Order: sequence, then C-alpha cells, then structure tokens
Amino acid sequence: MDLEHNLTPAILAYEGIQYQYMAPAVFEEEMLSWVQSHLRILSGFYGILRPFDGVRAYRLEMQARLPVGEAKDLYGFWGGRIYQEVYKESDRILLNLASKEYSRCVESFLEPEDRFITCVFGEWSGSKIVQKGTY
Repeated sequence: MDLEHNLTPAILAYEGIQYQYMAPAVFEEEMLSWVQSHLRILSGFYGILRPFDGVRAYRLEMQARLPVGEAKDLYGFWGGRIYQEVYKESDRILLNLASKEYSRCVESFLEPEDRFITCVFGEWSGSKIVQKGTY
C-alpha cells in the first residue's frame, strides 16, 4: 500500500454515517478551517488524524484482534499514544463523539483534570435512553 501518493483527505475518505451526516463535501472555506482546527479522527491504522491528513482506503476496526509486534491487539499497540496526542492539543476538555470502540483509546487513560464529555445519541424509552447507532 502506497502511503505517500494519491491520498484522500481523511474527512472525505471515510464514508460512515457520521461523515455522511456531517456532509464535508459541501463545507465552505470557513467550515473547513474550523474542522481542521477542532476535529480529530481516531483510526486503528493511523492513530489520530486531522481532517486534511491524507489517507489510503483501508478497512480496519480498532477492536480487531490483530497482534501487532508485542501487542495482542490495536488497543495494546496504540496504548496511551492516542490519548496523549489528543490531549496535548486541548485545554484538557474533549467533546467525544466517537463510538465506544474508539473512545476507549482515550477514555482508558483519562487523568483527574481531564474533562471528557461524551454525547449519547438516542431517545428515551421509559426511564432510560436507548442508544441509536444512526442518530
């Protein structure tokens, strides 16, 4: 896999429902500038990406049981590096929109001074919230 040529900006390369609903293809320049400064994309292959970082098409889930070097899986491979990278750029406040699979890469390493605000997308059913994967 050639990781240096014919790359696509991460924000346009991913096709999950969250990217479809975000609709980055119709962003105006100001919006693109804002997401480049504020949005980070977690990846099992690349670690942490800015929206305009170039990527190659791949399919690799963070929870894949894939031994990498001495690590038994991707969580072990990345360890606290994703957490460290995302928090070094912040004022210790993070709005988490990631799935549980990906937020685990950060959540497992939180320090007492970190603010990690997780959005739950769902609807009330009786006295509890039922999460909806497509909200």
